[in-house]
Amino acid sequence: MTESNRDRIQAALSRLGGGAPLREGAAALLGALGYRSRRTADVGDVAEFRDRLHSSRPLTGRQRALFEPWRAVEIVFQITDSEIGG
Repeated sequence: MTESNRDRIQAALSRLGGGAPLREGAAALLGALGYRSRRTADVGDVAEFRDRLHSSRPLTGRQRALFEPWRAVEIVFQITDSEIGG
């Protein structure tokens, strides 16, 4: 017997709420919804991610302040037309 879409989504949501690492739990939920991709990136901590954003021009003080409450950055994956079409 195959698992229904609803069961897969419910299991993925439970996994997220059950303390699974965010990236893995989010990828499982997106997978249950039909979105999959191998395109991902490790962007480091919040400061490294923020610093990558201003490679062409510095962020303003207001823009930098937006990152202050962030505790972590997780890029689950990138979805392009080829992943959606699949």
